[in-house]
Amino acid sequence: MQASMESQFRFERKKQIILAIAVGLVVLLALFGLRSIKLTNDIKVMLPQQENILQTFDFFRKTPLAGNVFVSFEIKDSKEFPKLISAVDQFSASLDTPMIKSVITGTDGVISYDGIREFVRLAPQLMSEEELNVLDARLNGPFIHKVIKKLYRDLLSPSGLVMKHVIEQDPLGFQKETLAKLRNLATNMKHNVEIRNEHLISRDGCHALVILETDISITEGVGAKALIRYIEDALLKLPTAVSADLIAGHLHSLSNERVIKRDVFVTIAVASIGFLALFFFLFKDIKALLLFMVPIVSVLISILICSWILGEFSYITMGMGALISGIAIDYCIHVYVAMRSGQTRQVAMGEITMPIVIGALTTVGVYSVFLFSRIPGYRELALFTVISILLSLGFAILLLPHFLTNNPGKVTKYKLKFRWTLNIPDKYVILIWSILLGSCLLLLPFVNFKTDVRQYDGSEESIFQTEEKFEQDWEVKDRPAMIVVEAPSFNEALERNYQIQQQVDLIFDNESYNSISRVWLPERVRYENLDRWCRFWKEGRDKKLMGFVQTYSKQFDFAENAFNPFFKMLYLAPEEVKAFEKLSVLKLIKPRFAFETNQGCQIVNFFEDSEKLVEKVSQASKNWPDAFVVSANQFKQLLSKAILSETNFLSLVIAILIPLLTFIFLKNLYYVMIALVPAITSVLVILGMLTCFKITLNAASIFALLVVSGLSIDYGIFMVYQCYKQLKSDTSMAVTLSALTTLFGASTLVVTKHPVLFYYGITMVLGILSGYFSAVFVVPSLYRLIKQDNFLTEPCQTV
Repeated sequence: MQASMESQFRFERKKQIILAIAVGLVVLLALFGLRSIKLTNDIKVMLPQQENILQTFDFFRKTPLAGNVFVSFEIKDSKEFPKLISAVDQFSASLDTPMIKSVITGTDGVISYDGIREFVRLAPQLMSEEELNVLDARLNGPFIHKVIKKLYRDLLSPSGLVMKHVIEQDPLGFQKETLAKLRNLATNMKHNVEIRNEHLISRDGCHALVILETDISITEGVGAKALIRYIEDALLKLPTAVSADLIAGHLHSLSNERVIKRDVFVTIAVASIGFLALFFFLFKDIKALLLFMVPIVSVLISILICSWILGEFSYITMGMGALISGIAIDYCIHVYVAMRSGQTRQVAMGEITMPIVIGALTTVGVYSVFLFSRIPGYRELALFTVISILLSLGFAILLLPHFLTNNPGKVTKYKLKFRWTLNIPDKYVILIWSILLGSCLLLLPFVNFKTDVRQYDGSEESIFQTEEKFEQDWEVKDRPAMIVVEAPSFNEALERNYQIQQQVDLIFDNESYNSISRVWLPERVRYENLDRWCRFWKEGRDKKLMGFVQTYSKQFDFAENAFNPFFKMLYLAPEEVKAFEKLSVLKLIKPRFAFETNQGCQIVNFFEDSEKLVEKVSQASKNWPDAFVVSANQFKQLLSKAILSETNFLSLVIAILIPLLTFIFLKNLYYVMIALVPAITSVLVILGMLTCFKITLNAASIFALLVVSGLSIDYGIFMVYQCYKQLKSDTSMAVTLSALTTLFGASTLVVTKHPVLFYYGITMVLGILSGYFSAVFVVPSLYRLIKQDNFLTEPCQTV
C-alpha cells in the first residue's frame, strides 16, 4: 500500500488546480441547491413514532379547537367595568376578515327561554325505556297530588310568573333530568368565568374573554403570520385603561421559527469566527483555511443529500451544523498536524491514516445505530452526521494532503503551550480519576428525566409568561381527558358516539362523563324512543294521568285547560324527530363538542383526567376502531416510557458496538479497555454533573450523551495508538485541536434559545471536556502502568 500512497502524492501543479476547480464547482452547486430544499420546524420529529403518542399530539395540534385564538381583556379596577365591555365590543366589531370565522364574546352562550321551552316539548324522544319505567311507577294519586300542591306554592312565589310556561308544559317534571343535562352541557365550565352583560367575564369583573374561531392551522406559517398581525393591529386601538393578552398556538409556531432561525445564524457565525481565530492563532498559515472549508463543504453536500433522501430537512438538525462541522474537522486536523511533523507525505499519511479511519468508522458506527431509532429527529441527525463525517474523511485523506505544505525534516512549533504529561505519578492520576468517577456514580440515583413535550418548544419566554398569567386570571386548572370519535359525517359520528357512551356508562357515573350524546341522540334512537313514548300513553296511562290531574288541579284552583300543552306533548308526530335537530339550544351545544376536519367530523367527550379512569377507558377503547383517548397525563407517561425504551435499546446496542469495533481495530483486549476510558468517563461525568447542577435529562441530552461516547472513544483510540505505535506526529496536539473544534461547535449550542439545541450543547460540552482530559492524561498513565506485563511497544509502519 506504500507504493500506491507514493503514487497518489505525485500530483503536478496543474492537476492540483484542476482539483481545486472541481471542488469549487461542487461547493457552488451545493450553495445553489440549498435554495430548493424544504425546511421544516415541526417538533413532531422529536417524538417516538408510536400511534397513541402521535395521535394525541396531532389532536392537540390539529384539532379545530387548537386553532382558536383567545383574547383576554383586562382592567385594573372593576369600577371601570363599562370600559371593559365597550373595549370588547369595539374590538369584536372591528374584525372583518375571512381569516376569522366567528367571534364569541358570550352573547351566543346564553340559552334563550323560548329555546328551553321548545327543547322540553321535544324532549320525550330522548327518554329511554328505563326512564319510562320510572315514570310509570309515579303515575299514582299520592304522587300526582303532591306534585300539583308543590306547583301551586311555586306559582305563588316571586319567580312564579317566570316558571308559569314551563309548568304548563311539564307540570310533573318528567323532563327535569334531561333539562339538567342540557344546562350542564351548555354551562359546563369549571373555570373562573360567568356570563354578565352577555359577555364572558371573570368573577372579579376585571377580565373579559373573546374567542376567535379560525380555519388557519397553527402550522400554516404565512397564514398564521397574517392572522396574528391582523389581531395585534386591531388590539392597538384599545383605550389606555384596557390591556389585552393574546393566547394562540399560532404564536408558538411563529416564535419557534424565529428562535430556531436565529439560533442557526448564531451557531454558524460564532463557530466560523472561533474556528478561524483558532487556526490563525495557532498556525499563522493561510492554508489552515482549508481545514475550515472541508467540513463546511461536507456539511453543505450532506444537507442536500439528506433533504433529497428525506424529502425535507429540519431546522433543528440544521442548527446542529456547527457541531457537526466541529466533529468532521477532526480528521482534517490530524492530517494537517501530520503534514507538519517533519516527515514526508508518504510516511506522515502512512502512520496517521489507520487511526483516522478507525476513529471515523467508530463514530460513524455509533451514529448509524440511531438510523434504526423510532424518533425521526434521531434518524435525520444520524444520517446528516454520518454523511458529513464520511465526506470529510474522504476529503481529508484523498484531497487535503495535496494542498498542504510539507517540509520534510522540519518540525513545526505551535504557539499553543500545553503540558501533555503531569508531574504526578501515574498511580495518583488513576486515583484522582477513580474518585471523580466514584462521585459521579453516587449521583446516578438522583438523575431526573423530563418528559414534558414543552421541552421541544423553543417559543420565547414571554409567550409562556402570558399563558401562565391567562391560567391564573381565569383559574384554568386540570384539563379533562377526552374520548374523540371520528366519522365521515356528523350523523355517523353521533351514532358511533352514542354506542360508545353505552359502554362508557358502565365504567363510571354519568356525572363524570360530559358528552353531547346526553341530549342529542342519533336519529334512529330518537325514532325508537318517540314510538315507545306514544305507545306508553296509548295503553291507557294518558286517561289515568288526566283523571288525576283534573281531580287535584281543581283543589288548587287551576284552570281546566291549564295543562293542555303538556297533554299535547304526549302525542308527538314522527316529523318532530327532524324538528329536534333544528333546536336553537343544540346549535349552541354542537360547536363545543363537534368539529369538522379534513377527514369528516370529530365528536369530543370529556371526563376527569385521572390515571384510574384513563386506564379503564383506554382498555375499553381498544374495541373502538373509530375512537381514541386523549389525555395530557397519559401522553406524558407514554412519552416517558417510549423515550426510556428507546434509550435502553440504543444504549445497549452502542454499549456492545463500541467495544466490538474497538477490538476489531486494535485487536488487543488491554488496548480496548484503555481506549474505552474516555467514553466511560464522559458518560458518567455528564450524568453526574447534570444531576449536580439540577439539569433534567431529556431526549436531546440522552441523544448527545450516547453520541459523545462515540466521539470520546476516538480520543482514546488515538492516544492508545500513539502510545503503542510511537507515532512521530504530534497526536496529543491533534487530539487537543480536535477537542477544541468540537468544543467550539458544542459551545455555540449552549448560547442558543431553543431547548433541544441547548440541552444537546450542554451535554456535548461536558462530555467532550471529560473525554478529552481522560484521554490525554488517564489513558497514557494506564498504559504505562500495565504495558510491561501485557503488551510490547511496536514501531509504526506505513500503511
